[in-house]
Amino acid sequence: GIEMYALSFANEPQFNQFYASAQINAAQFARLTEVVGRRFQSLGIKTFVFGPEILNNPNWEDYFTVMQSNAAAHPFIGAYAIHNY
Repeated sequence: GIEMYALSFANEPQFNQFYASAQINAAQFARLTEVVGRRFQSLGIKTFVFGPEILNNPNWEDYFTVMQSNAAAHPFIGAYAIHNY
């Protein structure tokens, strides 16, 4: 197998598509990151979470603020991204 550096589970989490999709706010993203990160840790998986891959809109900073202030989720983040369309 291969070892991945990071995994993204939410591309543009605040964007609602016309097809079946999910919107994930900053607090939900932090909680999901914590759950996934702890699960990976329990399995010995060293892969980080990559994200949030957010759109450049008025609330994009909320995701970074929440993630950086969440001591349970922040250690599992390997990188941040923003889509500046």
